[in-house]
Amino acid sequence: MCFFVTESPVPATRRSALRAAAGTERPVRCGGCGRAYELPGWLALTLVGTLTGDAIAAHVVKWPHGVRIEVRRCARCAGSIARTVES
Repeated sequence: MCFFVTESPVPATRRSALRAAAGTERPVRCGGCGRAYELPGWLALTLVGTLTGDAIAAHVVKWPHGVRIEVRRCARCAGSIARTVES
C-alpha cells in the first residue's frame, strides 16, 4: 500500500475544517475501479484498518497530531481505499 502526502500552505486539519464548513468535502475515489463515495457511503464500507501515530510517522517526515488514516474496502472491486480522518 502506498500513500503520498503533498505539502500545502494550509495545514491539513484546517483544510478539512474549511471544506466541512463549506459543505464541500470531496468524495473518496477508489483507485482500482474509480467508484466515488460521499461521506455516508464511505462510512458504510467495511473498515480494513486504521493507521495512527507511530505507524504513520514511520513513513512520513511530518504528520499533523490527531489525524489518522482509515483504510476501507471498495464495495465494487474490493480494493483498499485510504482516507485521512481527524480525531
